[in-house]
Amino acid sequence: VVTIADTEEARVRGLSGSKPLEKTRGMLFVFEHDGRHSIWMKDVRYSLDVIWISRYGTIVHIERNVHPDTYPRAFLPRKPARYVLEIMAGAGREAQPGDPVYFENVPIRSPAN
Repeated sequence: VVTIADTEEARVRGLSGSKPLEKTRGMLFVFEHDGRHSIWMKDVRYSLDVIWISRYGTIVHIERNVHPDTYPRAFLPRKPARYVLEIMAGAGREAQPGDPVYFENVPIRSPAN
């Protein structure tokens, strides 16, 4: 289960100040356009795995075990992405770039679109 951050305000706030996530929870940042969307750990109190996902639903980049003390450093994907998934550190250990990601109730474009 993920919380959707699909407005500028929600994306800026992100997980700042939140309690640690349960292993089956996360936050999905949904952007209107593909880009090298950056993520930082401002006011996040626990480590995360950060997964960038293309508009076609394929993982394009992963930063694992991103610590709160990395702030103000910003993390960027190597390739453009439409979505960014933040989950508890270690929860994404099986994920690899190129893996498909399946969403329910989130618009994903097919490669033909």
